Amino acid sequence: MPHQNDEIRSYAHYDNEILKLAKLLVELGIEVDFDSDLNKQIYSAFRALYYSVYANECPEDWDRAQDAGALAGLGDLAFKINRAVAAAGVDALCPHLRSMVEGAVRMNAQSSVLDANANKNCELYVGCLALGAGLVVDLEDPVKSAGGSNPDVLLKFRQKDWSIAVKASQVFKPPTIFGAISSGVGQIERAQRPGVVIVNVKNILDHKKLISDGPYPTPDAAVEAVCAAIDTIKDAVRANIVDQDWDDLFRGKYARPLIGFLGQVTVPAMLPVVGRIFVPVKAMRILRVYDALPNLEGLNEEAGHLFDALNHELQRNSSS
Repeated sequence: MPHQNDEIRSYAHYDNEILKLAKLLVELGIEVDFDSDLNKQIYSAFRALYYSVYANECPEDWDRAQDAGALAGLGDLAFKINRAVAAAGVDALCPHLRSMVEGAVRMNAQSSVLDANANKNCELYVGCLALGAGLVVDLEDPVKSAGGSNPDVLLKFRQKDWSIAVKASQVFKPPTIFGAISSGVGQIERAQRPGVVIVNVKNILDHKKLISDGPYPTPDAAVEAVCAAIDTIKDAVRANIVDQDWDDLFRGKYARPLIGFLGQVTVPAMLPVVGRIFVPVKAMRILRVYDALPNLEGLNEEAGHLFDALNHELQRNSSS
């Protein structure tokens, strides 16, 4: 379910959102250390903007893909946060924003396995998608949490209470990913409300290969390449875990047997007349555990609609 409807956006659009976020952090008294990942990404994003204007000053060894990814990834995160703050107020996000500046921030780049704050940032991102979609949301406090035993996002969707467990997977091993999904199901069961698991695969995707395989002939081809990479992970998890294990995990549970695999990569593609551009691909691919149920009903259908709402917000871009 990529539904990529990204319009062509100038570098300045992304920079605008980054500046808004930086201003918000200052207003909240949240200090950004010089050596923080956020500060490094801001500098990298500015470099992409600067060389897009002053191309004649660009050094020969400039890593254009890395800086373009920083501008797109940080700009998208900033837009999602700014939109969520406008929708729900800053109090709902303040604890996560304080945690955000301590870890890797981009959703379209890999982060260290040891970076716990980077995992929390994905929870923040999913919470912002729900808030931007106009849902009533309660985010688990990243510091005062119950040690990962509760769902990360509690929300109300279509007048019903739902929950989301956000898991970050670090290696492409289906049993390990299944273990993360099982942990997410456990979180949902403790909340005793319907819920879904979202697996962030940013640390599994081969970003360098997806970038080096470009430029893709069209933006659509770029989207297809990233979606195919996510599908490879999703399909491997389904194929390598036996049906009985899936049944044991979901049968009679609050957790719905639909799992979202969230991935982002900014890759080069060709655009007629314009030439080479960078396409910020953002995709939510859904694994339906029970293959024999092509037509979803009841809570499963509602879970599908919830994913549609989140994916629609995932694809939304700044228009200012």
